[in-house]
Order: sequence, then C-alpha cells, then structure tokens
Amino acid sequence: SLGYRKPRFLADLRYRWIDGFDFSSGIFHGPVPTYNVVDFGATYRLSPHWEVGANISNLLNNQHYEEFGGDILRRLCLGYIAYSWK
Repeated sequence: SLGYRKPRFLADLRYRWIDGFDFSSGIFHGPVPTYNVVDFGATYRLSPHWEVGANISNLLNNQHYEEFGGDILRRLCLGYIAYSWK
C-alpha cells in the first residue's frame, strides 16, 4: 500500500496477492486460483464542507472470482460528492 497526502488531497494505491486455495461452502466446492488486485482511491477537499472523490477496485481489470461459484469480478469505479457538517 502506498499513500500520498496534501492538505486538500489524499490518494492511495493498494495491492493484494492471494494464493490459490480450495473453497467449500454449502453446495459450492472447488478451487479458487491465485489472483492479484490493485485498488486506487483519491479524495479532493473543495472547501471545509465539500469533497469529491473516486475509488477504483481492481484497477487493472484482472477478472477473477474470490469464492468458488461466485461472480467473476471485474473493475468497479465509484465516484462521489460528499458534504460534511464538521
């Protein structure tokens, strides 16, 4: 994980590597192959109350599943605008 911080800007880059394993839950039994994921997040404070940001999960679009019988996970991007009453 790497992070960068300025008074009004935050950013982080995270890497996960998961070794393959055997999965078993209910009717789902089988192997989950090795996969790796890179995530990115950034936030910019516009004023003392407003900020905008984005989070990108699976930045490199490494299609994988994290449990046998589960969904194939792809890149997911989320942008937001937030107001705080601080």
